[in-house]
Amino acid sequence: MATDIQEFQLPAEYYARFTLNKKGKLLLLQEKEYFSYVPDFWSARMEVALYVERNQRYKELQTNYNRIMELAKELNRGFKIEEGSISIIQKKAKYDEEGLLSYLGEREFLNNVTVNMEKLNDLVKLGILPKGIEKPFIQVKDIKVDLHVQSLDSEAKMYQALM
Repeated sequence: MATDIQEFQLPAEYYARFTLNKKGKLLLLQEKEYFSYVPDFWSARMEVALYVERNQRYKELQTNYNRIMELAKELNRGFKIEEGSISIIQKKAKYDEEGLLSYLGEREFLNNVTVNMEKLNDLVKLGILPKGIEKPFIQVKDIKVDLHVQSLDSEAKMYQALM
């Protein structure tokens, strides 16, 4: 069946991720210092002027960053620069749900899908779905247990203090 559903897979989508190396992290610290330093003696007018200048610089950097990431996605391969590397990563595969539902049938479809609990809870909060619909899909994955090792005397003293 796994090979049968591959025909319902939608075209792959990719995103670009930038990863800093040591040199890039040092550069990042310098930029943070540049954007956060304001002398105590400055007037509000000077602070506003500095804010406008820094905001403009930030927007220029953001535009350049977005352009580089789009170019990297168009090249469809990563590359390295002095400050780090850009990787092209494939997003998780998506499928044509309606086509799969008609192909598999409702019962088989529900047995083989996973539910996005965040989206389900959002739909319940909006009132689109009734409350309690999520209960069949909740799975307990881990229960944290804290154990404290202590002597019998200290345990007895603790219980006496509670009573």
